[in-house]
Amino acid sequence: MERSRSALISVIVVAGLLLVYLVYRPSFAGRLSLGASVATPPPLSAQPFHASFVSEEVCLQCHAQGRELPSLGLVAKKVPHEPRRNCVTCHLLPTRL
Repeated sequence: MERSRSALISVIVVAGLLLVYLVYRPSFAGRLSLGASVATPPPLSAQPFHASFVSEEVCLQCHAQGRELPSLGLVAKKVPHEPRRNCVTCHLLPTRL
């Protein structure tokens, strides 16, 4: 009886360790931060269309897939993260002179 109990505990411990490994395997130390980024998001450029925040949808017109703006000589890069409701909660608006 004691031997089967020890075997059951061993199986549970191994299964728990396996679960932890599978959840955190891409980068065990990096994933422990629960996705919190330590990098500072870039501020918005000083272009007129970045002067104020209108909505997520307006930002994603250019930044959902990335977009070239040849008339301005610019490229709007694709957003490297999931869209958020209010872009300026992380990205600073350009300062006005």
